[in-house]
Amino acid sequence: RKIFVFGTYGDDEKFREVWDSLSSLLQRGDIVVRWGAEDGSDEIIHKFYTESVVENLSKEDAQDRGINLFEMIRLERDRVIVEKEDITEAFLIGGPKEAYETLKPLLQSYAAVGHAGNSAGCAHYASMIQRAIEFGVSQPYAEAAEMLRVVTNFVNQDFGRIMNNWNNG
Repeated sequence: RKIFVFGTYGDDEKFREVWDSLSSLLQRGDIVVRWGAEDGSDEIIHKFYTESVVENLSKEDAQDRGINLFEMIRLERDRVIVEKEDITEAFLIGGPKEAYETLKPLLQSYAAVGHAGNSAGCAHYASMIQRAIEFGVSQPYAEAAEMLRVVTNFVNQDFGRIMNNWNNG
């Protein structure tokens, strides 16, 4: 069985309540996916992967019972490059690889999905790494804009036009 839990992302207590209600009904081999989305809250997005309620429940309860628990994080459109025109969503998912293979055809039918690793918390970890890379790439641009502003009295709009020209060759 494949069970998707919606409406609990960002509310760990609510997910724990759902898990407590659902847990006794689950059987070995069942798959439970906490479906989530980035919602702009730094507390949620930047949560360290070891603090993931799904990761902790997986270790405390699910793994020993053979239940496959996943955390799936929807990525904002500006964070991904999707090559298929009919695919408009992108997700990172963390959980057992073998069980992921059974979910893969379903998920990839409508979204670009990256398997972040064999534990539920891996989706948080991969998201954290992605943001670190984004911020690292952004830093040189910010420093160049500041240098141009100080040295040549450029304003931000001027830097924007320079970058636009650069992008267009």
